[in-house]
Amino acid sequence: MSGPPFEVSHIIFDIDGTLTDYRAALFAGLEEVASHLAEAGDGIEISLDDLGVIRNGVAADPAWHDRTLQEIRRESFRRVIEAFGNPPGVTVDEIAEVYYRTRDATMVVFPEVEATLGRLRERGFTLTTASNGTFPLARVGLDRYFSAMQYSRDVGVRKPDPGFFRLAAERGGHDPSRTLAVGDRYDNDYEPALAAGLHAVLVDRFDRSEGLDVVSVGRLDELLPLVSLAR
Repeated sequence: MSGPPFEVSHIIFDIDGTLTDYRAALFAGLEEVASHLAEAGDGIEISLDDLGVIRNGVAADPAWHDRTLQEIRRESFRRVIEAFGNPPGVTVDEIAEVYYRTRDATMVVFPEVEATLGRLRERGFTLTTASNGTFPLARVGLDRYFSAMQYSRDVGVRKPDPGFFRLAAERGGHDPSRTLAVGDRYDNDYEPALAAGLHAVLVDRFDRSEGLDVVSVGRLDELLPLVSLAR
């Protein structure tokens, strides 16, 4: 009888959408930005969809290709303010502070995550995180499960560059062939991790992987029977 498909010693986790409910926190942050603009910006009315379109427009701009996600977000707020004639008293710093404060305050951990991380640690796996985002895991008490944390803003390379995963493995002393990457995006996590020589599992909480040739789980605890500890 064959064992679990992944015999590894190290597991690298994405954060946003994998460990934490980033989507809900993102919407909460943008809702607060829209509300703040309506109050402080002389009645500026802007939808969450419009805020998303402007942000994605910055991300698609070749001039912003190598910038951090935080720089892209701030530029999107600058463009919003500019589009409404730069009303007095409304600044990028102010809007960014409203967004990040609300986003971080509303970020929650998916229900099964903490118990799963604890089980993996008990079984001897070395756990690290690697994220394009900025959310500090200490705010939700998850930092104690990880031996290292890598944020793209600190290392100068970000997903979907496979080099991001190679660097995460190197910095953690991981052998890529004994390392599993776990993330919620096929383009940002699964594909580049494989390209970097790691194994990969897609966390597909919203059933979006149909038709893709991937190993996927619907919840993080479904990862437990898929891994055994490499000695």
